[in-house]
Amino acid sequence: MADALGVWLPADESNRLIWRDGEGLEGSGTPVELAHAAKGRRVVAVAPAEEVLSTGIAAMQTSRRNLEKAVPYMLEEQLAAPLEALHVALGQKEKGGLWPVAVVAGSRMAHWMALLTEAGVVPVALVGEAELLPWEAGCWSILLTPEGCLVRTGWHEGFGVEPENLLLYLSAALRREDQARPERVRVWDAIPGGRLAMVAVLDPAWLQEHGLTLTVEETPAEARRLLLPSLQQGEWAVDLLQGNWKTRREWAWKSSPFRGTMLLLTAWLLLAAGGWAVEGLWQGHRADALEERMGQVYLQAFPGSKVVNPRLQMEQKLTAMQSGKGGSGFLPLLTLSGTVLKEVGGVSLKRLAYQNNALDLFLEVGDFQKLDRVKSLMSSRHGLRVEVSSAVKQDHGVVGQLRVQR
Repeated sequence: MADALGVWLPADESNRLIWRDGEGLEGSGTPVELAHAAKGRRVVAVAPAEEVLSTGIAAMQTSRRNLEKAVPYMLEEQLAAPLEALHVALGQKEKGGLWPVAVVAGSRMAHWMALLTEAGVVPVALVGEAELLPWEAGCWSILLTPEGCLVRTGWHEGFGVEPENLLLYLSAALRREDQARPERVRVWDAIPGGRLAMVAVLDPAWLQEHGLTLTVEETPAEARRLLLPSLQQGEWAVDLLQGNWKTRREWAWKSSPFRGTMLLLTAWLLLAAGGWAVEGLWQGHRADALEERMGQVYLQAFPGSKVVNPRLQMEQKLTAMQSGKGGSGFLPLLTLSGTVLKEVGGVSLKRLAYQNNALDLFLEVGDFQKLDRVKSLMSSRHGLRVEVSSAVKQDHGVVGQLRVQR
């Protein structure tokens, strides 16, 4: 992954992203701006260290599948939020039976993946920032920046903390019985003011008290570049793209539980293709070719079925799924949204994503007024909750994202 582009995700609800690569490329901006920088690139997404709990659990005799189910409950006492609100990811088993674990709020994962989806980016991995600090056995690594301190205390452990609380967190880590005690602390200082500023954060008396030696390393002019070697070499303990999020990365049709739904989405678009613009799906297709394609999609979604009238059979299946979901699932939201897009006209659906009962529509329209009309009609006519997540004016019109929920 020597050519990988690192994309740093926000620690708040903003849409500001930062990206770097090993060839000197530096940039920041919205998902629309990232789309240009990431075109044709392998992307590794980086989660803020303060948003990720990086830890480990000891489990000698168990399979990975069983452990994935049990880990959230094993960590329950360490977690402040309800288990159902968290996303837990497992690394590869280490010597001694220790398993690396990373925990992050599910809402954060949803926000980050929505931003990447808006940019048209499918990351090869999503990792905690602390795991990208240089690592050496017997040492703790610390990067000091004006925004905060990044700390790595083990191959699979680290955290982000404000400079004024650094010693408090380090002292707590030293008191842990399961934490290997370091002999040395390596520091990269990117705080303006040089060594004087570092001394104010990392007290020499504290180092002496705990018998630790200090090594001050040369710091890159741009602090994030310190993390790029690990990012490009794939040196991290836990990839957060697991569970429900794994299918978003791999688009694994054969193993994904959403395979049938996505195939039916294709069919729904085929059925609705004459009504509103879906790029590359309708133009140039004759009726017989469309009918043949619909039959192929139906057989993929329902293997072993006999295809007689693919259009009618597909409509019946879609109707059954919509009524079976009580009006709040993926297909009902898509159907209601589609009727509005068809009515408004002049709307092009670029991409869509469905996660946590919310449908994200990425649209291209002529102007802001038309985007607002789409939003208003969805709300007033169908009682949907619609939020304009982003709207950017471009030469050819307005590119916007709508989040649609019941």
